[in-house]
Amino acid sequence: LAKHFNAPKLVQHSNRISLSSALDVETENLLWDRTFARGDRTYLVVSHRRPALERADRILLMVDGAIEGMGTLGELLDRHEEMRRLWA
Repeated sequence: LAKHFNAPKLVQHSNRISLSSALDVETENLLWDRTFARGDRTYLVVSHRRPALERADRILLMVDGAIEGMGTLGELLDRHEEMRRLWA
C-alpha cells in the first residue's frame, strides 16, 4: 500500500482480481508474478494465501475487525502470536 492514499480514489481506479482457491500452486504463482511485475501500480489484496502475502510490501494483520499489526510476512510472523497461529 502506498504510504498515503485516498481510499475513494483507490477504489474508483482499482482492478479487482478474484482468485479461486482451486488454482494450482504453479498457476497461482504465475498469476501473482505477472500481476506484481507491474511496479507502477498499488494493489490492495485481501488474501490468506502464502503466494500473495510473500509478495506484499506491507500486510495489515486484522483480528476481529481491528488492525493488530503491520509489516512484511516475516515481520508479522516474528512479532505476532496471532499470525504464527494462523500459519501453523
